[in-house]
Amino acid sequence: MTADPAGYAEGFLLNAGSTIALGQAFLAACARHDVPGTLVVCSSPAASDVVPGLSQYGAAKAAVEHWLRIVAAELAAAPGIACRAIAVVPHAVDTPMVRGVMAEDPAAVPLAAYFGDLDRDGGLATPEQAAAHIWQAALDEGAPGSVIPVGARHLAADIPA
Repeated sequence: MTADPAGYAEGFLLNAGSTIALGQAFLAACARHDVPGTLVVCSSPAASDVVPGLSQYGAAKAAVEHWLRIVAAELAAAPGIACRAIAVVPHAVDTPMVRGVMAEDPAAVPLAAYFGDLDRDGGLATPEQAAAHIWQAALDEGAPGSVIPVGARHLAADIPA
């Protein structure tokens, strides 16, 4: 928890509000110009997992996912609208951020051990695998659900190594 309530609120609003505002603007532009489109927003496992130290970020991502689910349902029910909305949730992608977490003390940062185990077992996805899975989700109009996990090989087995 942060000792600065204003900074905490600002961070939440930045993480949730910017995604929602830009997403709404994209969908409005598609409707205004009668253009089909797929809104793709990026969420985080922190939206549903309890990750100590990420309460503000996790709550913001949970808000984004909930908004996205509602918007996806509204779009699906609206006659004549050819837009859809999905959130992709990258899991265990081999990025500098994940490598930084792995370098932390697992006693202090439990995710360090989780990512380290995945790395040793070859379970981290490459950025290219995650990107391919995101494209697949964006282009698959029949994809089930509106919040789609991408990334870690155990979740994206259909993406070549």
